[in-house]
Amino acid sequence: SDFIDLNVLDSISITVLKHDYIPFSNDISISNFQLVEFDNELIYIDDGDDGTVDLGETVNVYFPLENQSLQSLQDLNASISTGSDKIDILIEDFDIAELPIGTLTLVGPAQLFIHNDMNYDDDRSLILTVSSSDALSQWNFNINLEVELYNFVITSMNLYSNEQLTDQIHPGDTIELMVLLEEHENNADGTAT
Repeated sequence: SDFIDLNVLDSISITVLKHDYIPFSNDISISNFQLVEFDNELIYIDDGDDGTVDLGETVNVYFPLENQSLQSLQDLNASISTGSDKIDILIEDFDIAELPIGTLTLVGPAQLFIHNDMNYDDDRSLILTVSSSDALSQWNFNINLEVELYNFVITSMNLYSNEQLTDQIHPGDTIELMVLLEEHENNADGTAT
């Protein structure tokens, strides 16, 4: 069989033959196959501190991309977006000069502000869109932004009526509720220890 180098051809001509039928012949355009991979585990956070995203913090986020195509990709445009109302995107667009073949490259930054009132139920997803400057190629990556969230556990609650500990409430009573909270460390899966 003959080997065709698709990297140097713009189009090839193919004739399809089927027994007892008229041959079909036409031109087929071949574009270079370009594959870009993203690794969510290798996101780099520049927060000027501990490298984690905390509530109320402005961070620069760098994204790890690997070009797995057969040629270097150059002059790319990137933008970050989110549907979350708890993440403000301060810098959403950046240029990527080059993605060399087979090399993991950190690109960015996008600058984000994380609201103080974000909780576990809030959307923390981002979408990174990378496109060629001629707009012929585009890649979209869904990103789960890991944010250090507060996790408090109620360790005790006491009711006081007339400065006396009580377990009964009657209509018209004025009571004080004393709640003791304990902060627990968050694990990567959202559980507390």
